Amino acid sequence: MPATRGYELLAAYTGIRRSHLLRLTQKDVNLLDRTSKTRTLQMVPIHPAVAPIVRRLPLGASDSQVTQDWNQAREKLGIDCRWHDLRHTCASWLVQAGVPLHTVAEILGHSSMAVTKRYVHLAPKHLADAMAKLR
Repeated sequence: MPATRGYELLAAYTGIRRSHLLRLTQKDVNLLDRTSKTRTLQMVPIHPAVAPIVRRLPLGASDSQVTQDWNQAREKLGIDCRWHDLRHTCASWLVQAGVPLHTVAEILGHSSMAVTKRYVHLAPKHLADAMAKLR
C-alpha cells in the first residue's frame, strides 16, 4: 500500500487544493492553515474521520507520488475524474448536509459566491425545505 494513500480522503473531507495538500506540515494536523489563490489565510478544521489519516501521512510527499497513487486508485476503482473533483465532492457533501453556501464558500476559500452556487443544484431538497417553512 502506497505511503501517501489517504491524501484522497483528506482532500474530499476538506476541499483542500492539491498544491496546499503537498505543503502540509505537522502543525496542520488539527487545523488546516493554508493560503488561498487570493492570498488570504484560511483556517479549516480537520474532520474527525480524517484526523488519524493526517497523522500517519508522510507530510511533504511529492506531487509525482500523490499523482501516481491517485492514478492507481482511479484505475482500480474504474473511475474517471480529476483530483480537483475532490473539492467538488467536499462542497457537494457540505451543501447536501444543509451547510449554508456562505459557509461552504469560506471553507473552500472561494472569493465569489458565484463559484459556490454551482453546487446548489446538487441539493434541491433545501429549496423544498425552505418553501415548507412558509406559513
